[in-house]
Amino acid sequence: MRQGRPQLTLSEPSAMAPSSAPPGVVPSGSVPPGVVPPGAVPHASVGSSSAVPAAPSPYVRRREDALLRAPSRRNQPHLHPDKLNGAFWFGIDPEFHAFIRATWQGNYWGSWASWNFVPPEKKDQWWHAFIQHYYWEDQFHDEIYLKWKKQTQVTVCGRISQNRRDNRQPSYMSDTNWATMVEKYSTEKEKKEEYKSCKIS
Repeated sequence: MRQGRPQLTLSEPSAMAPSSAPPGVVPSGSVPPGVVPPGAVPHASVGSSSAVPAAPSPYVRRREDALLRAPSRRNQPHLHPDKLNGAFWFGIDPEFHAFIRATWQGNYWGSWASWNFVPPEKKDQWWHAFIQHYYWEDQFHDEIYLKWKKQTQVTVCGRISQNRRDNRQPSYMSDTNWATMVEKYSTEKEKKEEYKSCKIS
């Protein structure tokens, strides 16, 4: 079963024209609400420790479609599996890993021990930041989403699990969130649940 998030094709009417945009919609090419640019220092905030996977809401999908259609994306670094004309691709160009890691670390703000516990709206923010930083053709959209999701999941689980094993609080997690997470996942039962949640889905 495909797990990608296909967007509307460019031949279809715009899903979010300026005249019909819902209140609060971010103009194309700008950073979505809640996303902190890589390298920025976030404020401390206590987040939920769990989240039930859910399909993106209509509003989120409209905003995502608008970001994908933004003309300014064509000026961003291109992604292509064959690396045509100097394009980038996963597993080959390390900047992907660095950008993905900087995105979620700069906008974490929670006590989540792994990808599966991160709220859907937070995952959407990370994905939208990636959309605005790179450009790809429609035919590669599903593949790119799945590769992005896998890479983000791996880095979130790997980094946080390592920090917990070393008892070292990461800079992107507040004192309160760190204490909450350590306490919650201190039992063997919770450790097993965390391990399960880190398996690639």
